[in-house]
Amino acid sequence: MSTTPPGLTAQLATRVAELRFVDLSPLALERSIASIVDWVGCALEGSTTPEAAAARAVALAEGGGTPTAQVLGHALRVAPSAAALANGTAGHALDFDGSSPPMIGHPSTSLVPALLALAEADGASGAQFVTAYVAGLEAAARLGRHLNPSHYAAGWHATATLGTIGATTAAAKLLGLDVLRIRMALGIACSSAGGIRKNFGSGVKPLHAGFAARNGVMAARLAAAGMTADPDALE
Repeated sequence: MSTTPPGLTAQLATRVAELRFVDLSPLALERSIASIVDWVGCALEGSTTPEAAAARAVALAEGGGTPTAQVLGHALRVAPSAAALANGTAGHALDFDGSSPPMIGHPSTSLVPALLALAEADGASGAQFVTAYVAGLEAAARLGRHLNPSHYAAGWHATATLGTIGATTAAAKLLGLDVLRIRMALGIACSSAGGIRKNFGSGVKPLHAGFAARNGVMAARLAAAGMTADPDALE
């Protein structure tokens, strides 16, 4: 009797759920840590920009929840999703953050702020953080290989679209979601991914990164709380 092979969403969710810190090569570990540190530097300097100030003001005013997550460059703590919005925007404000050629975008500026916000709230270890970062980066880059260059050429800003998927993947890994919950999170993420290149040159370009980081946090936490989505959303 024939069986249908698992689809893309199921394959990605399984890969993410099974990924372990010991699976990471020395090169992957070295480059991941370097990328994370690089992004923190970009975010600290970017936190002084008008775009970051606007995102920070909204995050502070509308953060809600328990203020467990640090807003980089400032003595402020807000709820995780609000911190992800503020820090993601700051990290991309100067456009110096690292890029991924297959993604045609900037992965760290959605991945790291999402992970920082959740790691502070949940007390994650460094090994868990880096493993989740790699999971999110791999998701964004692999999808980029399938979608680009047509996705980017059509006017989509991959830092926003694929960044949302990557941030969700990373957040779901950090929260320890199982395969089914990861698939739910990806389904939620697919309905919140967006961002157009027409906004390049305006304050919305770095805001795209903030949206992606915030949406990743929200998608993973919603899935953890029991929110359902189509399990094959990427298809």
